[in-house]
Amino acid sequence: EDDAELKAYDRAAMEEDGGDSVWQRGILMGERCQPPDFSGIILYDVKGNRVPQLPPGSSELNIFHASL
Repeated sequence: EDDAELKAYDRAAMEEDGGDSVWQRGILMGERCQPPDFSGIILYDVKGNRVPQLPPGSSELNIFHASL
């Protein structure tokens, strides 16, 4: 019975949304779902604690980019 209800729900949802598959639907951006608001660089000290900014006198060549 639960399976039949789920299929009926899926059919109703598809009809309501125009029949698009899940992978074709747009992503809704809510308050908690925002792109990261940072430069893409995450800095940590030698003990593994996150550092908010590059320490003065440090070279950008010695930092690890999270995207690499």
